[in-house]
Amino acid sequence: MFLSVLGSIIKVVIISFILRVLIIQTNNFIVTSFKKPSLWILIMFLISFLAFGVSSFFSNMLGVIAIATILAYIMTLKPVDSKVADDFYKGLGVKKGRIKHKIAYWFYILGAILGWFVFFGSYYTGGKEVKIISIIFK
Repeated sequence: MFLSVLGSIIKVVIISFILRVLIIQTNNFIVTSFKKPSLWILIMFLISFLAFGVSSFFSNMLGVIAIATILAYIMTLKPVDSKVADDFYKGLGVKKGRIKHKIAYWFYILGAILGWFVFFGSYYTGGKEVKIISIIFK
């Protein structure tokens, strides 16, 4: 019991660290280098969606990936003065960068919710469990 809890905590820490690094590095690479915040919005959706997809191949990972996704989200949020953020994006030549940054985080949450629904969702019909993913990829 204790070892399974400890193992789950270690998984949460490792996965949330990986997700956090992916979020930060894709932001640095795509927004700062290529000045494509719209692409970063899509990447944020895919990061959280695919995290649930990969974790669906392992048993008992729903709680771990859900907590890790939320923890990575919280760890990457930082309080920023809006004037500083606007000046930063203006210096990069990105219009409405702060708004696009917030939209990217909303898409991260949306990707996690949709990933949970697609990869872990199921319903019962006729006393039989049917996985949502089996319907989508029929």
